[in-house]
Amino acid sequence: MWAGRRAVIARGQHHGEVFRTFKPDFDMAEEMQARIQAGVFPRFELADLYPDALPTLATLKGNHYRVGVVGNQPSGFTSCLAETDIELDLLTTSGDLGVEKPDPAFFTAISERLQLAPNKIAYVGDRVDNDVLPAQLAGMLGIFLRRGPWGRIPENPDVPYAIDSLNDLHALLDAYQVLPKP
Repeated sequence: MWAGRRAVIARGQHHGEVFRTFKPDFDMAEEMQARIQAGVFPRFELADLYPDALPTLATLKGNHYRVGVVGNQPSGFTSCLAETDIELDLLTTSGDLGVEKPDPAFFTAISERLQLAPNKIAYVGDRVDNDVLPAQLAGMLGIFLRRGPWGRIPENPDVPYAIDSLNDLHALLDAYQVLPKP
């Protein structure tokens, strides 16, 4: 499965295309609905986060950065983050926005919801093709987080800002003054 996903990504296709390798008529929305009807509810839990995620969000908020969490997920996948004591400035999904990365409208929606110009926003993602480059094209600072299944695809991305851990994000933002604090 992972080899298939890596191949799909390397070809520039949507990562969900890997399912069509095994089931040519695969429809994600249809399959999600079938799972829900079977009593299997998609849920994202705090235990699913990397250990550095919540401390980094809290540190950034404590240092007066505006912080949002937005990704390609179905509606409702943010409920666990809403249960934390971190006051996020934006918490939404592509399902809620009605558009997913890498569509430019995804990044425009973030800017509009935060009421910030794109050049005041750093977008951190683990995919160069789906996160970093589209964020840069939208006028945002794209920061590549080199980890997870996409963190090494491509092996040597040409991006100006890359980190190996979210623990490195605050230092990057401060040391290079890539974004002014609001």
